[in-house]
Amino acid sequence: MPSIRLPPAVLVATCCQFADAVVITDTAGYVAALERGSQEIKRAEGDPAYPAWKLLRSYSSVMSMATLAGRPAQAVELGRRQVVLAERKGNVSDRNSALRELVEVLLWSGAAAEAVEPGRRALALSELEYGLAGPRTLLNLGNLVKVYVALGRLDDAAPLMRQGLQVADDIPAPAYAKSEFYDVAVSYYRARGETAAAEKVLANAPKERHAFGSTLVLDPPSRMPVPVDGACKQVYPDEAKAYGLEGEVQADIHVARDGAVKGVALSRSSGWAVLDKAAVAGFAKCRFVPAERDGLRVAESMAMKHRWVSERPARAILIPGTCAWGESFVAVDAGRPAAIRIRFKVGAKGKVAEPVIEYSQAPDRVSAQALRLLKACRYKAAGAGSAWLDWKG
Repeated sequence: MPSIRLPPAVLVATCCQFADAVVITDTAGYVAALERGSQEIKRAEGDPAYPAWKLLRSYSSVMSMATLAGRPAQAVELGRRQVVLAERKGNVSDRNSALRELVEVLLWSGAAAEAVEPGRRALALSELEYGLAGPRTLLNLGNLVKVYVALGRLDDAAPLMRQGLQVADDIPAPAYAKSEFYDVAVSYYRARGETAAAEKVLANAPKERHAFGSTLVLDPPSRMPVPVDGACKQVYPDEAKAYGLEGEVQADIHVARDGAVKGVALSRSSGWAVLDKAAVAGFAKCRFVPAERDGLRVAESMAMKHRWVSERPARAILIPGTCAWGESFVAVDAGRPAAIRIRFKVGAKGKVAEPVIEYSQAPDRVSAQALRLLKACRYKAAGAGSAWLDWKG
């Protein structure tokens, strides 16, 4: 297990019900925080009303404490519990984050062989939800390359490395995922004995480094970027209005030293591509009072959310018992992981009209079957609606 060098002071975002943040300067402090966090998690697990999203965040935070306290077995156990909860009650982003963090802690604890399967699952999820390019996919590509390098499986790492370098070229620099992947690339080429390739990667690597998304933030800015009043407007797209689409979008935003946005990457989808695209475009036009560190303006990454809410058309109310999904499909609540997402309009007679398959991981014939079954559903009044379906195939 690699040794851990503690910085003079680390700001640790803690979990659960105790302090919002504490400053820890030695291993004993991490051990004490780990014990408190573990007790809070135990109480939360015993409370059926405790929000799943909050418990997932607690797992992540306390797992980081376990690594800094030098407790690999406890960190891995917390990581596995986080994955189980994310798969039961989380959305795709939650599952992705939990799997990625489990891979990282397995690597740290020296259990690279156990990290192959969750590493592959995390990569498949990010490619499915965020596409082949983007920071989330790049982070998972990097983690899987690290796993294969640790196992000496350099030929398995080669195609992932090629894909990752291509993705990194498409991400605005500087970006935290891009910086991390270049570090992985250097290690990969050095493991292959290709010194010239490693030096080329170092020459192209971003000079600014970011730790956005980490539980631990070293040397945090004294002030994060602040949106300028009236300079961050979102325009609800006309196509979304026609279908009454709603949902919350979250994006990672890189703000330069002059307050301009230099990069936007979707980190959590609303479930509807038209809303995601509009939100990212709106975030890109924002202006900020830049972050400061030691009295100087600095570039910094941050997360921003926007919730799209539609007042028209009215949400169509389903007449119970009219949707017969059969044995192939199960309807799930909007915003939950779903194999098929369909948006549609409802005419004056309560019939489904103009259905559009927004997303599907099922074969074309299965998607077509879902559309046929949807058209048999009946609604009480005209409006718009959506169907989120799990496919049992």
